[in-house]
Amino acid sequence: MLVFIHTDPILEKRNNSRNQRHAVKGKSRLEVSQFLARYRVSYEQILAKLTTYGRPILFQFDTSQTTIEKIVDKVLITCNLP
Repeated sequence: MLVFIHTDPILEKRNNSRNQRHAVKGKSRLEVSQFLARYRVSYEQILAKLTTYGRPILFQFDTSQTTIEKIVDKVLITCNLP
């Protein structure tokens, strides 16, 4: 099972608040969005190849549209866990 979570606003905040360097730290929201979009396209291409034959199961969530509780519930139900 793969869980792919879209968290652009959270990543932007986290990158800017950390002491560590990052390619988009301090950049505009547009630059951050474009940077993350390029990565997302790459990940989606890789994930599409991995799931071509039905394995592994892939779940994609957008944290701006789904709560973390709902994400956890969906994953736990899929794993047959309480």
